[in-house]
Amino acid sequence: MTFAELVSHYGLARSEGLVLRYLADAYRALRQTVPDAARTEELEDITEWLGELIRQVDSSLLDEWEQLTNPGVESDDQQIAFGADIPRPVSANTRAFKVMIRNAMFKRIELASRKRWDALAELGDGLESEDWSDLMELYFDEYDEIGTGPDARGPQLFSVQVEPELWRVRQTIADPQGDHGWALVGEVNLAESDAAGEVVFDEFEVVEGERDAAARGPVGAGRGADGSDGHRRPDRRRRLHRVGCRRSRWAAGAPGPVGRARAPRPVGTLTRRA
Repeated sequence: MTFAELVSHYGLARSEGLVLRYLADAYRALRQTVPDAARTEELEDITEWLGELIRQVDSSLLDEWEQLTNPGVESDDQQIAFGADIPRPVSANTRAFKVMIRNAMFKRIELASRKRWDALAELGDGLESEDWSDLMELYFDEYDEIGTGPDARGPQLFSVQVEPELWRVRQTIADPQGDHGWALVGEVNLAESDAAGEVVFDEFEVVEGERDAAARGPVGAGRGADGSDGHRRPDRRRRLHRVGCRRSRWAAGAPGPVGRARAPRPVGTLTRRA
């Protein structure tokens, strides 16, 4: 959730300045008061993300404090005064940017779990509500629900492949059987993300990965393709096209974005509208 989304969701337009100062205080507390022994990778991720969120709205709230704690570090305002035309890009802080992407991907997981297709369409990935419904229909043919608990949003189900102009990201869906074959896969456009100050996807896919018999379990375990025998259902892949849609950059048979032995099978691909 971005700061603008937070303000809009809770109706805080009249007090957004106060909320931003509160968040800045929370960030400073995390930086100053948490002992080293209590710091974890997850806490560091949250701290970096929170600091970057504040800087993207109003960096002056942190500049003066950081000058006092780190006198040798130039603030964003000082950099602009010495000739920089724009503030620091949002993708420059790679740790915070990765957290932003994880949040954006999991937001789509949560909305899909509640079948809120209209809300998913409003995210601007280029998929209409009926597109999301069609793409996820095959998943819900096989499983009753999508997991959204702590394990579902853990780092083990998220991966990123960093490239100079885009990041390929994959959020594996936590299904009830633990098969982990389905995933949301996207390409993050760094230039457009920097311009917007938030995560912008170029391409988005719902993919179904291959699973072996051991992962599926014995015949009759769980709900099968036809609702009875536990076997995978026949191939019913769908690919949705739009004018200007880019083909997936992952060649058939090549390792997927997280190094899978076999490439995932695209269920649907759409490119974000310009």
